[in-house]
Amino acid sequence: MHSRYLSGEYQANNPDWDRDHTPWKLSCFVPILNSLIGKAGVVRVVDIGCGSGQLLACMAEAYPSIDFIGYDPSSGLDDAWQILPGLPNLRLINSEFDIRQSADLIILSDVLEHLWDPIGFVSLVSKNAKYLACLIPIEHSVSSLIFPKALRQSYELVGHIHFFSLESVKILFDEAGCYILSITYTGRSRQAPSKNIRQRCGSLVRSISRYFIGEHYASVLLGGESVLILSQSN
Repeated sequence: MHSRYLSGEYQANNPDWDRDHTPWKLSCFVPILNSLIGKAGVVRVVDIGCGSGQLLACMAEAYPSIDFIGYDPSSGLDDAWQILPGLPNLRLINSEFDIRQSADLIILSDVLEHLWDPIGFVSLVSKNAKYLACLIPIEHSVSSLIFPKALRQSYELVGHIHFFSLESVKILFDEAGCYILSITYTGRSRQAPSKNIRQRCGSLVRSISRYFIGEHYASVLLGGESVLILSQSN
């Protein structure tokens, strides 16, 4: 893991730990949870890189019969976790994921783009769960090739060191030995909160492009989207 998460640098640049992204992220994962509860008997969910824990707390509140465990080694999380509701089915651990632990579903929400070896990590953790659900930003696009400064900003502000296209995501899971069950565009450009005028303008342009050329090609052209991958280890 990059030292920026252990040193407090990430927290300094993102003091709210992106809590405002929780509602739209929850809307991404709820359909997967609902589908798996019925057919797979999900009783234990692990969120690796859980950050503020807000997403996991919302899930734990909505699904009281499921145990939710979050792992995150970043410094400065104590204050963020203290404001969460005390729930009997929620446990947050300030350390890296214990690979001896297993789960019915492992969640990686905006995590892979931060890791030095995302292929190796997916290969490793997928063996610890029946299912692996990954939320991954699509940042590599025609626009990012013309205006690469946006990728530099993602690196400097939020620590992204990998920039994915849809095809590179598919290759990642192939190389990790995982079978992709579903790929869903999340509507990030429309649903995730915009923090400044530039982001709001970008969201508007992407919405217009999506209307005329469809979600996939709008993402290829402009980026700013995310995909939710549900997979199993082969």
